[in-house]
Amino acid sequence: MFNFNSRQNSGGSEGNGKNFLPGAHVSLQSLGVRFQSARGEEVHAVSDFSVEIEPEEFVCLIGPSGCGKSTVLNVIAGFVEATSGSAEVDGKQIREPSPDRGVVFQDYALFPWLNVLDNASFGLRMQRVDKETRRQIAQEKIDQVHLKGFEAKYPHELSGGMKQRVGIARILASNPRVMLMDEPFGALDAQTREMMQELLLEVWSQYKATVIFVTHDLDEAIFLSDKIILMSARPGTVKEIYENPLKRPRELSVYTTAEFMDLKRRLNASLREEIAAAMDLAG
Repeated sequence: MFNFNSRQNSGGSEGNGKNFLPGAHVSLQSLGVRFQSARGEEVHAVSDFSVEIEPEEFVCLIGPSGCGKSTVLNVIAGFVEATSGSAEVDGKQIREPSPDRGVVFQDYALFPWLNVLDNASFGLRMQRVDKETRRQIAQEKIDQVHLKGFEAKYPHELSGGMKQRVGIARILASNPRVMLMDEPFGALDAQTREMMQELLLEVWSQYKATVIFVTHDLDEAIFLSDKIILMSARPGTVKEIYENPLKRPRELSVYTTAEFMDLKRRLNASLREEIAAAMDLAG
């Protein structure tokens, strides 16, 4: 188990004595995304999606499969261009990917021919940071995600949770103002997933980047978030926004509290309506 000395406070960035860039404000207004499927059919993935995400907020996106959660994330990352509406970070239109917006994928996205240290420093290498500096920064992030001693290991020698920690270290090395996470723990077993959730809150408490986290798991969304955005069936839009009443810091014991169970009941009831709608559309 990790030795967590978590500082899951709700104040400003503290880190480990260093200055970190503050989390950014993300604004999506009347966002719409259409694209052509592999069969040449037009897919209306997202429609009239509007939300304001405040600096340093931890926001979870939930909704039925195929509702456009990953599409919204990809627009913010700069991987997908919106066909209508606007997507801005601190008032600047998103036009392309940027190190200010780091992405953690479910499939780890590590280079199998690079060891842990080189994978963690890869983003800095692409930014033309000199070798000594990028290795020093990557080592700091490796230590922070509790992988000290594994620097020379290759991805095939790591467990799923360790691979995901390398991915998080790589993103942290670029000191992003927005962290975009697309079901990063979805492939992990239950115990490892809980440990990774605790680790993520530990890291977030230090950096205070704005986090937008896609998940299908209601327990995970409630445990992690400040705010939960429930999307409708495709074309996905904002159905409801839930403010999370649970105080920080949080421990796993919060799962059994009345506040947690009440929020989960409300989320589940609304989500089931959208799942049923999605199934009707598919049929």
